[in-house]
Amino acid sequence: MQAYTIRGKGIRFRPTGYGVLFGVVVAAMTLGSVNYNNNLGLLLAFLLGAMAMASLLYTYKNITGLQILSMAARPVFAGETAVYELQVCAEALPNRSILFSFKQSEETCQDMITRLPRRLSLRIPADQRGWHNPGALRVETRYPFGLFRSIMDISLNIHCLVYPKPISDSFSTAQNYALSGSEGGKELSGMDDFKGLQPYLPGEPVEHIYWKAFSRGQGLQIKQFVEPAGTVIVFDWNSIKSADVEHKLSRLCDAVLKAHRFNLFYGLNLPGKSIPPDVGNTHRRNCLKALALFQTSVSPDIS
Repeated sequence: MQAYTIRGKGIRFRPTGYGVLFGVVVAAMTLGSVNYNNNLGLLLAFLLGAMAMASLLYTYKNITGLQILSMAARPVFAGETAVYELQVCAEALPNRSILFSFKQSEETCQDMITRLPRRLSLRIPADQRGWHNPGALRVETRYPFGLFRSIMDISLNIHCLVYPKPISDSFSTAQNYALSGSEGGKELSGMDDFKGLQPYLPGEPVEHIYWKAFSRGQGLQIKQFVEPAGTVIVFDWNSIKSADVEHKLSRLCDAVLKAHRFNLFYGLNLPGKSIPPDVGNTHRRNCLKALALFQTSVSPDIS
């Protein structure tokens, strides 16, 4: 987690469209008042000018003292939306109408009227596998009158790991992947051999529902598959006959997800990297991370 506090250095000012129009009107009012020697008009122009200067000062103060805490983003699959979580604290109160955004995300507006930390979620589409970098965080305010904008771009070392997009495909361990260590006698849930039908329970794979039985009015039943206990599956890169790297990664990603779902003992072989067979969430994350970072540059700041 990183922390960054906005100070005066680095804050940029820009007039808004309303600010430019306001300036033109005040300038025209000033010239007209001088030309026609209208003291009331000149006084009004000076008051409006003073209001604009006060607006500039408040716009500057409204953004200073904000502390940005970056937090980790959860891994997603390619094609999904990466969600970056940020925590915002305020030193000087109140800070109103603060806009937060990344380059490709929508703006999120936040009022800071207490010192309690606020959590923000910024969403960005993540289309490519690997480390997704959202770029600099833009903090902006137009408060109080919308005549000026105070802008601060903050570089945060925050990334999101994007796994390959899984391509659903029925994998047969006997045909597509290497098997080893089979022990006869016992059976575990798997995807090799059809065992029979059983009543459907919530949470079970929808693709295994036997729809013909449902159409005959026999209720929802699910096809049960088994495989010998003790089977070790090794998902090997070379076992998939395709020249498309991304397609092979997506197939392997889908195989890893299915093996984890059925609590199988599986491993992964990629060119230059081998992950020995294991089970559990940590093993699943390691396999998916290896697929996500295959032939990509790994950020040295991320473990």
